[in-house]
Amino acid sequence: RSLIKGRRNGDNSPSMKKGSDLLSNIIAAVDKLHGNEQHQQMKETLIEETASDLLMTLVFAGYDTTSITLAYALYLISAHPQVQELCVEEAISALGTDEKTIPADFNPEGKLHYIRAVLYETLRLFPSAPSTSRLLNRPIKLSDCELPADTKVFVPIWCIQRNPSNFPRPLEFLPERWARRKKINGNDDFGSHEWEERPEDDTCENSNDDYISPANREAFVAFSAGARNCVGKKLAIQESVTLLAILLRNLKFNTVPGYVPNPVRAGPIQKPERGMPMIIQQRHN
Repeated sequence: RSLIKGRRNGDNSPSMKKGSDLLSNIIAAVDKLHGNEQHQQMKETLIEETASDLLMTLVFAGYDTTSITLAYALYLISAHPQVQELCVEEAISALGTDEKTIPADFNPEGKLHYIRAVLYETLRLFPSAPSTSRLLNRPIKLSDCELPADTKVFVPIWCIQRNPSNFPRPLEFLPERWARRKKINGNDDFGSHEWEERPEDDTCENSNDDYISPANREAFVAFSAGARNCVGKKLAIQESVTLLAILLRNLKFNTVPGYVPNPVRAGPIQKPERGMPMIIQQRHN
């Protein structure tokens, strides 16, 4: 709370300066939320409590899930050398070759489309939370089944995202479901070295045996869906994509021969049993 109070009071130390970072945005939103509170001391207390709760939720609730996702992503990348090469190419293009620096204008939102696709495909195959549940607040009809209000519904995220009717070739690791080579001069000659998000209606590829269907985003529920989806989704994606880019620019990852991850439940989440062994080498000497 002292950090929040210092930021709101305009402390001039480097860690307290206002900007466009996560904490500044949380404080601005909470200030607006409690702006009509008349009693000043009550207003200050509410703002600090709400901002503190939000920050704790965003940072600590995503600690295990983000680290688990990164472990699976690095395993899948190392098991597919061609994917690792494409990721390294994109990471160096966005970050440069200096291992100790990141460009001042770096923004993962407008870049790293292929690495983001790798992350989405990892979450499709290995969602941190393999299932969730919801309590219906009104009756609904699913196909020929009618469910009354107050019914607790189980949502099998793992099964939904590995169902071939939702994702053809469901057990294959295919980042190209989510990204495609960027068009050159707006035409269909996909010769660019840059990537872009792949739309669901994309039909640019020939429907041969190697055809990869675009991802069904409505069936991607790794962050849940609807009004109660994961509040930290955007933060989790941005930090995971950025970390993957930095790690792959600086280090080379290889699988341990014979190792195959065995996911096990650990409370509401899943994780690889006995961790994720890997062979890691410095990429640049």
